[in-house]
Amino acid sequence: GISRPVVTGHSDGMVRLWDLARGSTPTLKLAGHKDVVVCISADRDSQRVLSGSHDGTLRLWDLKTGICLRELTGHQEQVLCVAAGWSQLRAVSGSVDTNLRLWNLNKGETLRILKGHTGSVCCVAVNWDKQQALSGSIDKSLRTWDLERGQCLQTLAGHSSVVLCVSVEWTRRRALSGSADQTLRLWDLKAGTPLHQQYLGAGPVRSIAVDWNRQTVLCGSRDNMPRLWDVERWECVHTLKGHRESVCCVDADWHTCRGISGSEDATLRLWDLEYGGPLQEIQ
Repeated sequence: GISRPVVTGHSDGMVRLWDLARGSTPTLKLAGHKDVVVCISADRDSQRVLSGSHDGTLRLWDLKTGICLRELTGHQEQVLCVAAGWSQLRAVSGSVDTNLRLWNLNKGETLRILKGHTGSVCCVAVNWDKQQALSGSIDKSLRTWDLERGQCLQTLAGHSSVVLCVSVEWTRRRALSGSADQTLRLWDLKAGTPLHQQYLGAGPVRSIAVDWNRQTVLCGSRDNMPRLWDVERWECVHTLKGHRESVCCVDADWHTCRGISGSEDATLRLWDLEYGGPLQEIQ
């Protein structure tokens, strides 16, 4: 199965840690947020988690002790996305306030405020080595950023609705975005142009996990079935059936060909991505 513990955020404001081998009882519950926890970045080596919430804050947690180490305040509205660079002790978050913030996790301070989007920032991916980020917004655009200077480098237009999720292959300067327009778009970041658009027809594409080496993406959409796509041939390889409500989030361990999805039916499901079958349900 997925070799690492799974960390989830919940509508009750809790962050929960799961050991899939133990099944349906969380091994740790982290309380502190005052509203829905919508995004998480976790690091297995340092045993730390950064969570973002609709209460407008981010919290840095120590999984060994269950203690909240830092509360990061500054966003004026709900936090929607976060990406952490654990070796650099930095993070970038996006919010309904239309801004991205670059954080110093050691001090809990804002280093930069990135302004340019005209709507909520829904997703972000970061290349910490090159100090660049790619964000997606309710304004239907994606933007690349220079984190050192706090400047927008380019704007990618093409989606006809909210950009909800993004993944980047930084070495080849390509990105994949999912949108409420029910499409996946493949982008050439060097040229700033779209390479392909694929209509999935399963409702808004809310979450993606990409294996750029195998040209494969696991998609979670508004319907109740995660789908595995071959993005070289643009074929749906597997439709994963089992959830009873909309899929909110997906992730994958590509080394073991295992996927995991969270749903509005209040379950986590573990999947065999090679054969397209269910492995485990956690309620």
